[in-house]
This record gives sequence, structure tokens and C-alpha cells, in this order.
Amino acid sequence: MTTPRVLVVEDDPSIRELVKLILADDGCEVQTRGNTREALQLLQSWRPDVLLLDLGRPDRDEETLLATYRQQIAAETAVLVLSGSANLDHHAARLGVSGTLAKPFDIDELCAIVRHLVAQDHEMNADGAAFNGR
Repeated sequence: MTTPRVLVVEDDPSIRELVKLILADDGCEVQTRGNTREALQLLQSWRPDVLLLDLGRPDRDEETLLATYRQQIAAETAVLVLSGSANLDHHAARLGVSGTLAKPFDIDELCAIVRHLVAQDHEMNADGAAFNGR
């Protein structure tokens, strides 16, 4: 099995670094970006298994990031929304994401959700490969 890849898009440098350390310690290859523009640049050449997206970023450009990524790069990538918003479920439904995690978050819960999303991604890819004769 390959190392799970996670892209963390978070504007707060301390949270970005904390999440990176947590997920790297859990065995993930982690890239981080602070805004939509930087994330989309990276996504042109690096495909994550999970996109971890903070909703409280100053650029507030979640829709553009997700729409561009899903249309041009990889529609099937799992997206986990991380936010302190009181309306987290509403945002998740609006954005069509795979899961949510409220700030402040539990480290073990973060790792468990990411592992679950990666496992789902790998199962879907394996089923698709078998279905497509690969």
C-alpha cells in the first residue's frame, strides 16, 4: 500500500503546521498551503488522497478551489472540511464534501477520519481498476 497523501489548506500557520505534524506522525505524506491560489498550483502536479480544507480562510474561496479541482484535476478525491463554524453541516452539504471536523479537534479523531477516507479512496480505486480491467 502506498503512503497516504494529504493536502492541508489552512491559513493559520500554527494550525497548518500542527496538522502536518500530526498526520505525518500517523504515516501520511503531507503538503500544506495557506490559500486557494497556492493549493491549485500544487494540485496541478501533486494529487492527494484527501484534501483537508479549512473554511475560515480570509480568501473564502472554497467553492472556487473545489470546483476547479473537481472539474480539472480529480473529481473523486475525498474532502474533509475543518472549521470552527457553527454551521459546519450546512457548509458541508453546500460544498458536497466527504466529512467534517469541528475546531478544536481531537488528534485521534483527525487521524481516524483521514485513515477512513484514504481507505475508502483506495477501495474505490481498486474496484474501478478491477472494473476497467486493470
